[in-house]
Amino acid sequence: MRKVRTVKMRETAIAILILAMLGSVDVASAGPPTEALKTSIDEVLRVLEEPGLNKPEKKHERRQVLVDVISKRFNFEEMAKRTVGAEWAKRSPEERREFVESFRTLLSNSYLGRIENYSGEKAHYNKEITDGEHAEVRTEIDTGQSTIPIDYKMENAGGDWRVYDVVVEGTGLVSNYREQFKRILRKESFEALSKTIREKAAVIRGILVCVLALSPLATAQPASDWSYFLIPAVSSSKNDGVDVGLIAPFIFNDTDGRINKIIAPMYVHNEFLGSRETLNFFMYPKRGVEMTLLASYTDKIERKFVGNYRNLYLAQGRYSLEAGAGFFKNATARFFGVGPTAPQASETNYTDRELYGYVTGGIYLGPGTRVILTERLRNVEIQRGGITSLPFTRALFPGVRGTGGATISSHRVALLSDTRDDTVSPTIGSYFSGYAELAQSLTADSATAFSKYGVEYRKLIPDQTKRYTFAFRGKFEATLGGDEVPFFERSMLGGQNSLRGFGIGRFVDNYSLLFSLEERIQLFHLRLFGTIAEIETAPFLDVGKVMSDLGNRILTHYEFKDFPF
Repeated sequence: MRKVRTVKMRETAIAILILAMLGSVDVASAGPPTEALKTSIDEVLRVLEEPGLNKPEKKHERRQVLVDVISKRFNFEEMAKRTVGAEWAKRSPEERREFVESFRTLLSNSYLGRIENYSGEKAHYNKEITDGEHAEVRTEIDTGQSTIPIDYKMENAGGDWRVYDVVVEGTGLVSNYREQFKRILRKESFEALSKTIREKAAVIRGILVCVLALSPLATAQPASDWSYFLIPAVSSSKNDGVDVGLIAPFIFNDTDGRINKIIAPMYVHNEFLGSRETLNFFMYPKRGVEMTLLASYTDKIERKFVGNYRNLYLAQGRYSLEAGAGFFKNATARFFGVGPTAPQASETNYTDRELYGYVTGGIYLGPGTRVILTERLRNVEIQRGGITSLPFTRALFPGVRGTGGATISSHRVALLSDTRDDTVSPTIGSYFSGYAELAQSLTADSATAFSKYGVEYRKLIPDQTKRYTFAFRGKFEATLGGDEVPFFERSMLGGQNSLRGFGIGRFVDNYSLLFSLEERIQLFHLRLFGTIAEIETAPFLDVGKVMSDLGNRILTHYEFKDFPF
């Protein structure tokens, strides 16, 4: 666990410095460098305790004042210079100025929320070492559960001692950024590095703007009924690439303490498509009822507007109703061809532009068991994608049905039986579904009728302590209609919900078979801003294949990926 804590503390070094400023201070020996830190302590405390700046409408102004205070204590120019090393001498004064400003904005925006969420950490100033115009102030932060050594490297700049590096558990903030920047500079220009820093700063600034905009809405309720906090948003997938940013969930509770609404603005940067602003809205007015709205806008191509409604207990629990509609563009979709042997070398990219809607009605036959009927309408256009390094799908596969788009209408009947204790994060129970669907392509150049069938079974078996849970999943799907069926309606494997380790839609054919084994292990619990978070790891093994028919090779030629979590 020490390695995990070191990485976390390295990433939040400046926040820890400010928290140290705000904490009760135990000073072993105070020379000019330590006294300079104490001066900043008093100024930050004054800003946070200023009545005129504590009003919600003054939040933006208060944060700007905090940025000014922090900037007086940190020598951002010296920090920026040290992160790029010899590259600094090659830059013009204007390039240096722009780089310093972007670096300062990145660091300042990253930790404003943490400063305001200070929770009483205590700082011990143990030692001060001075060597001419340079000094090192050695401290420890007492979180109540552990002690973290933090050293501040300072230099005398015109009679004022200013911080130019922070070392957390032996790892320096400057050296950490220097390694990151060095990797970028090996492949890209200095201009590309500056652009990357500006984009990351914009990501964080964007989420802070969302937080400030939603704060008046949150404060309309009593303080005990809502809370918000910032969470790093980092994800990576085979198709979508890497997303890095922040999400700020506002959580609202009713009088019984039950969560009844979540508003979660998110701002991330995608390596292929640029910045993406997203607003997620979830409402849970009563048990079994859920409403969701999602809207997102990405710099390049992608758009998404989706709404869903679900009521599982209509007419005193005899019926269920679900409905949804949306429009989206997914610019990172992939197609490799049809069949289990479609090679990686045939990878293509397209934008999946969809307009869809569905309505599902259900009748309960018993506890957790219901028959459902679904009407679905789906309009798909295959447009040029956002991955410029890959060929366009329509150019490489012009003869495959669906590359020209299609409109699909379908009617499905299904039987569901669900005994799990929770539909979102279950720990025990089983799930079974079986369905039959009749569909038709309404597009003139691909008009055809086809049918789809599938069964799925899931089982969760916890041990007596409930710390370990074994999860099994088996799924079979068949699409009957042959090559006349649009490729995006055929049986598929790949992605986080099927054959993990492969991208969505990696394997496409008439039939698919999937088996998954997973061991979920609870590691520990964390209390974050009043919310209990469970941290777990889940080693798994996924095995699956697609087929053109159910011949004698059904038990061979499987694809699989196994990962540590």
